[in-house]
Amino acid sequence: MTATRASPKLTAARRRSARAKTIIACGGVLAFGTALVLSRSSYASHPKHHARALAAPSSFVETVRSDLLRAGIVAPAEAPPQAETSTS
Repeated sequence: MTATRASPKLTAARRRSARAKTIIACGGVLAFGTALVLSRSSYASHPKHHARALAAPSSFVETVRSDLLRAGIVAPAEAPPQAETSTS
C-alpha cells in the first residue's frame, strides 16, 4: 500500500486553521494580561497615604456652637400625626 498524501487544499486549510487558532489563543492571553495589569494598577493593595480622621466642617461646628437651637431659630423637625383607625 502506498501512503496517501493529503490534497493541497486540505493541507492549506489545516495550515490556515492552525494559524487562526494560534492568533485566537494569543489574543486571549493578551486580553487576560491587559485585564490583569489594569486591575492591579487600579486596586490599592495598601494605602499610599495615612488616613485622616473624618471631622465635621468648621462652619458646621461654629453654627452648632453659636447655640441657634436654644434660641429657637432652628427648630427640630416635627413628626407627622400618627395614623389612627376608627373603632367600630
